[in-house]
Amino acid sequence: MPAVGRPTRGASIGDGTANVGYGEALGRGPVRRADLVAGLRELLPGVEPDPDSLQGHRLPLSNGRPPVATGRVLLAGDAQALVNPLTGEGIYYAALSGALAGVAAQYGSGAGAAYRRTMRRRLGRYLRHTTALARAGRWPIVLDSAVAAAGRDARVFDDVVDLGLVDGQLTGRMAVRTGIEMGRFIIRH
Repeated sequence: MPAVGRPTRGASIGDGTANVGYGEALGRGPVRRADLVAGLRELLPGVEPDPDSLQGHRLPLSNGRPPVATGRVLLAGDAQALVNPLTGEGIYYAALSGALAGVAAQYGSGAGAAYRRTMRRRLGRYLRHTTALARAGRWPIVLDSAVAAAGRDARVFDDVVDLGLVDGQLTGRMAVRTGIEMGRFIIRH
């Protein structure tokens, strides 16, 4: 399995099947179905999936998001690329953006402009922060240090969870503690 594979989360569907998230970083060559199946087998030992029964969908885990439309067609959730680029979480953003689109729809031909303003006000800062962290995360020491900082300080843990699963911000506390952990790592090595 390529080292970049990451399990996200799993949920029982109720009929004996499960929804398991798994991802591969793009840009390191093509992602092949056989590699994904091998990665799934490694993540779930003892589970022998029928490769033909597996279904997948590419999530837009990108820093580049399409602009919010200004017309009457409003995109929400994955369609608007509202997926946390660090965790793959998207349900919160799908529900939030769907609700905001529903409210904006009352403005008819001005719905897109209303939606854009509301989205910018509600998620703009958060999206800038996750984009910055995703860029910094290109260096494994940054994310490893953030995880170590979260393990040492419950407040940093809460900050990291908010940033990864809801609409939190990069905090000074998170940055300072992560920097301290990076220093510790450098000293040890």
